Amino acid sequence: MFHEHPSTMRRSGGSWHPGHRLYWVPREDQAPPTPRREGSRATRRDRQSFVVPGRKQVKHSIRETCKIVLDSHRIKDVHVGTEMARVAIASLMSELATMSPSDLRQARQGLNEHEVALLFGVCMDAAADACVHREVSYLDPGLLALIVENGERDSRDTAQRLAILSHAAKRIGKDLYERYVPLRPKASEAFLRYADEWFRHPAPSIESMGYREGTDPWGDFAFVTIDKQARFRG
Repeated sequence: MFHEHPSTMRRSGGSWHPGHRLYWVPREDQAPPTPRREGSRATRRDRQSFVVPGRKQVKHSIRETCKIVLDSHRIKDVHVGTEMARVAIASLMSELATMSPSDLRQARQGLNEHEVALLFGVCMDAAADACVHREVSYLDPGLLALIVENGERDSRDTAQRLAILSHAAKRIGKDLYERYVPLRPKASEAFLRYADEWFRHPAPSIESMGYREGTDPWGDFAFVTIDKQARFRG
């Protein structure tokens, strides 16, 4: 969560990205993912009945979605695995967007490292896709993901993603704050204090936050980390 003093911030080790452009619904000309064979790690029945103890039971919980995404990496057919993850994340973000603030508080309780990384992955993909398609509304899932994550890992991670989303908005001639205002009612008081202060004093550049524009392993536009040594030399 957000803390008053940087010295109290905890940081999870390692990193994990849910995949490539996973939160969008597949195009109509794309075949839907096929159910996995009975007895595998996550059959369709398992996913439908998955319940997270202590949380509001929603159709697409964050933990359930993370489980599906992780499980999709084990499918040999990359297309099927990617589409399975894409549909799961699209369903999750659609549901989170319609949830009340109180339900969102329950949904975000006890996020683990993989779930936090899933939300950060949505944020990074949202920024890249907004630039590629030059559509500012693509940033909304990224902002919502940060609101749900709520500084669970480290508020510095939130600052980095806000800087990237803001950079993406400016790149297409838009203002991120205008997209943030309608989502404020969904945020916790701690997130509001932090984000409102960030918008008053935003990061000067994404490079100062350790990122730059680049390409991902598929050759598509993406925001990538800057090598620390290269950043120091610059």
